[in-house]
Amino acid sequence: MSSAIQHSLPVGNTAWRRQYKASPCIRNASHLHGWCCLWRAYPNLRQLSHPPAATSATSNSVSGGSVSPSNGIMGRGLGVCGHGLGNRRAASTITAARNRSTSSGGSSGQEPDPDADTAATVEAAAATAARADREGSIGGGGGGAAVAVADSMIGRVEDTELYDETYKSYLSYAMSVIVSRAIPDVRDGLKPVHRRILYAMHELGLAHNKPFKKCARVVGEVLGKFHPHGDTAVYDSLVRMAQFFSMRQPLVDGHGNFGSLDDDPAAAMRYTECRLTRAAGESLLRDLGRDTVDWQPTFDESQSEPLVLPAVAPNLLVNGSAGIAVGLASNIPPHNLGEVVAALRALISDPWVSTEQLMQHVRGPDFPTGGEIVVGPELLQAYDTGKGSVVVRGKATVERLGGGGGAADDGAAAAVAAVATGRGRRRRGAVAATATYAGEEGPAAGRREQIVISELPYQVFKSDLVAAIAELIESKQLEGASDVRDESDRTGVRVVVDVKKGHSGEAVLAQLYKSTKLQVNFNFNCMSLHNMKPRLMGLKAMLEAFLDFRCEVVQRRSSAALLAARQRLHLVQGFLRLLEEDGRLDAVVADVRVAADGAAARRALVSRHDLSEDQAEAILGLTLRRLTGLEAAKLEQERVELQQTITRLQNILASRTALLAVVEQEAAALAEAHPDPRRTALVAASDIPVHPDPEDLRPSQSCLVLASRRGFLRRLPDEALALQNRNTRGKSGIRLRGGDFLAALTSSSDRDMLLLLTPDGKMFKTRVASVPAAAAAAGSTAMAASQASTSGVAASAGPSGASVANVLKIPESFPIAAIVPVPAGLLPAAVVPSSPCGGSSATASPAASTEQVADGAPGGDANDEDAEIQGGGDDSGADAEAAQGPCLVLCSRQGLIKRLPLRNRRDRKKGITVMGIGSRTPEGTEATGPAGTSEELGWAALSSSPRDVVVLASAEGQVLMFPASDVRILRPQSGGVQALRISKRRHQDRIADMIVLPADRVPLLGMQLPAAAAAAAGDDGTAPGSAAQGSEDGGEDEEVEEDTRGELELHEQQERDGDGPASGPAGPCLLIVTAHGIGKRIPLGQLRLGTRRQAGVLAIRVSRAERARRSRSSGGATTAAAAAPTTPVPSPSRGPDRVVAVLAVRDGEEVVMASRNGVVVRQSVDGIAVQGRITRGTFVMQLDDGDEVVDISIAPPPAASSTSTLTSNGAAERGVVGRAVDRGHGVLGGRGE
Repeated sequence: MSSAIQHSLPVGNTAWRRQYKASPCIRNASHLHGWCCLWRAYPNLRQLSHPPAATSATSNSVSGGSVSPSNGIMGRGLGVCGHGLGNRRAASTITAARNRSTSSGGSSGQEPDPDADTAATVEAAAATAARADREGSIGGGGGGAAVAVADSMIGRVEDTELYDETYKSYLSYAMSVIVSRAIPDVRDGLKPVHRRILYAMHELGLAHNKPFKKCARVVGEVLGKFHPHGDTAVYDSLVRMAQFFSMRQPLVDGHGNFGSLDDDPAAAMRYTECRLTRAAGESLLRDLGRDTVDWQPTFDESQSEPLVLPAVAPNLLVNGSAGIAVGLASNIPPHNLGEVVAALRALISDPWVSTEQLMQHVRGPDFPTGGEIVVGPELLQAYDTGKGSVVVRGKATVERLGGGGGAADDGAAAAVAAVATGRGRRRRGAVAATATYAGEEGPAAGRREQIVISELPYQVFKSDLVAAIAELIESKQLEGASDVRDESDRTGVRVVVDVKKGHSGEAVLAQLYKSTKLQVNFNFNCMSLHNMKPRLMGLKAMLEAFLDFRCEVVQRRSSAALLAARQRLHLVQGFLRLLEEDGRLDAVVADVRVAADGAAARRALVSRHDLSEDQAEAILGLTLRRLTGLEAAKLEQERVELQQTITRLQNILASRTALLAVVEQEAAALAEAHPDPRRTALVAASDIPVHPDPEDLRPSQSCLVLASRRGFLRRLPDEALALQNRNTRGKSGIRLRGGDFLAALTSSSDRDMLLLLTPDGKMFKTRVASVPAAAAAAGSTAMAASQASTSGVAASAGPSGASVANVLKIPESFPIAAIVPVPAGLLPAAVVPSSPCGGSSATASPAASTEQVADGAPGGDANDEDAEIQGGGDDSGADAEAAQGPCLVLCSRQGLIKRLPLRNRRDRKKGITVMGIGSRTPEGTEATGPAGTSEELGWAALSSSPRDVVVLASAEGQVLMFPASDVRILRPQSGGVQALRISKRRHQDRIADMIVLPADRVPLLGMQLPAAAAAAAGDDGTAPGSAAQGSEDGGEDEEVEEDTRGELELHEQQERDGDGPASGPAGPCLLIVTAHGIGKRIPLGQLRLGTRRQAGVLAIRVSRAERARRSRSSGGATTAAAAAPTTPVPSPSRGPDRVVAVLAVRDGEEVVMASRNGVVVRQSVDGIAVQGRITRGTFVMQLDDGDEVVDISIAPPPAASSTSTLTSNGAAERGVVGRAVDRGHGVLGGRGE
């Protein structure tokens, strides 16, 4: 299509032939003659660049479509609008001409001539179009106006951009839909179709005290006179105004089937009857007259219709409205009539009243279906701005039944009978639920509780709600419910949900509120027409707009009434003059008798008796009975009343106060005439009982969570891993993609919150249950399916797990450095944007101010949108409080450590900053890792108390333990302080792992630092005396090796002789595992408590040269003798060994070890040898060639011990949380390479 449209062509046959001579539509002279007639009669056709086909013009004239001129259809934007009367007549004529031509050709048995058909059609269309243009078009566009514009443009060519023409045409169409169809008027609260229906019924005399008439009669009246649209739209609008569950104050009194709460359609219009309600007549139609509101001609100009109805009360607020226009929508809730009138009276009394004061009268929406509204600050915002959202809940109660049979069994039997006979509104799943109840529980068990739903949220259909509940019961997603029945009748709504024996009805009700439409959000969008323009209005703005309109109506009504009263008083005065003056009546009668006709008599009365034309005409119309004395008295009384009326009306028109008093009085009288108590209850958010989360209704399931470096997660149920002997290979836990490796392993409960930490110091949150679970072996498929149905994820996500982007529903994935499960009861429920904690720990000494805190980036990241500034250093009270609560301990690969208070921070798509990671070592902070080590977040653990102990292990076997209080609480964007000092002799050493030892195990540590020395130690972490110096220069390590050389030789001799240290119970120990699968347990009594920034003590000997390791082929399978110590057997060299993981264990616990390639093995702690600090350990896991151990974790505890005991508010008991934290201290540290 060309970018420009030629709007006009020269007129004349020559120009027409030259332009369209080669057109295939003009095949002969009769075609050309017909098109010339149409061209002259309808100048709009000159806008087309090609001759239109008759059929295309016909179809488009009816539909009003807009198509390019190239296909022969006249576009609406080009001036030929299908809504004009002239176009419709032309279309009808063209169609009729074509039908006549076709019928005549068919009846004669001859094939019709297409040329003659086209010529006749075009000539008829031209004649009709010319007649329509002479008469003038009426409606939404086109017609005579377009023809007049086109005539003024003859001989001129204008170029119009297609974009501009389309924009104008679309805007015109959009405004037509907004003003004439979808958006209600703020004055009477009606759309045009509703207004026309009510006016048509008023004209038909269908008052509330008159007989009903067929709805088809009303629909036909509206279509034929006022509303040129489809009958379906008119009848649906009429039906809605008659539905008690849709309108707060029904305006139509329906007789017949007008639908139900089950979304049943209304009967056809030929079966139903209707009339106006009393409320509609008194509130909208009582003051309807020519002088009270503006009128407009109908679409065919045969009569007039009101532009707005003279409403007495704000109908827009009383009944509400909902509509969707072009680019705009409206959704206004209904309200109580008495409350709205009270608010209107408050506005009249005080024009400066605030929205909050008006809400003392209008307390909230009042829906016709009842229910409950949760009142909060959102409601005030919605009424103030006109846009917002409130929570609407259905009303439900929990009824407790007696044990055994009784009513419960009778109800079940009735339900089964209804299903068997095909009666009742049973939805899918209800039959199965009833059968389950009868087969599993039996009549003897009895149902002790049932939930009865008596009121529904607004615009929620009962049948849909029952079907949704049945679906949840059938799919086992509604824990504790066995059946749902619809026992509603004419008395009201009653939906019964049976609760299984032993389950809480309140807990099931909480699930219903969460998972069904028993609780929904109603969105305020108070868009209405004000001065014929769409405007978003609040409560006060809508009341003010209505008040101005009502004052105008009363003023116009008073002006009309004053004029009529003065005219009547003028006539009454003439009558009284005739009757009161002596001889005046006889003279008038004599003059009338001698007059030749009525006009002569009127002139005689005006000239001789000093009467006006109106008085003379009225006297001539008097009957003889009006000349009696009694009539004279009545006329005198009427004159007095008229004078009082005129005085009152003049006062109303002269005084704004009197005018407002009339408005207030009439509105109050309407509210008193239609009293209706509030149906929707208002409930404060604090008054809603706190029910346990539906997730807490089922027993918790222990599981293992595996995370790969590239960001893939997989959850393994507890039954997925069977217990194996020491030094076995295990099974594949996760299938890794190319270039990926296992980064972290942890055990948790599926109710826990999982923290995902990235190498660049970001944190993401999700639930453990949201991680897709792998299908467990040994018959645990049902359990996995139950977990999947509850958590909303698939039962099996495949061996490769699921991408973290899919789990978190974020655009892209990210690498994982560590994962930390947090028990559900430990994370605060309140979401905070930031946490007020200072720049230093509350327990640190004043010397801490001299140590430089390493920031992750130069100059900080104050401009970073993800950075969270957690207060300043002046808030010492907040610091002390944060230091005593749960904290997240973070450590980087270059040895920077920090604590961060555990807060429920707001989720962000780009993650939450928890640690500043820089590309270089900050000045003033000694690097722990070797040169060239990239700085990134490496480990994270959870500390529940500052009395906990942080355990750091280096790759070459050094272990340092120091109190968690030595680690400062820093801002999220801070990098941390130095954790471990690397000895000069081990300059290539680096941190290998970090865990947190619970405070209850700290007394078991040996060689503890004296309390006085710990108190005197500075923040740099060095103890006084030579011990600190020895720790710094490595002298202490040399001394240990010299003193224990004989002991080392003894251990090696025992290993060669097969008489090494025995495994078995040894109390709390520290388990150390190396990359080659060698491990041992060290009793905590052989380890000491030090301070931060020390080198630590030697805990395991690892070879600094290439260390022999046992491969899968050389080791073979071990049997019952696997518990005995095994001496490492030389095998092909694979590089030097190193420590990769440490773990605090107890006797009888089980651990899970994971390799770099995703192989996991589960074994008992008791099978691992207990040795001293300077021994090498024994093989604990068999590895494939090229594989190595990366992480260890405590195996999930048995399911019985992981089940939480719920309190009244749904939180876990403190003892359970304590055990979960204790369990996590040994496994919460995530590792990665």
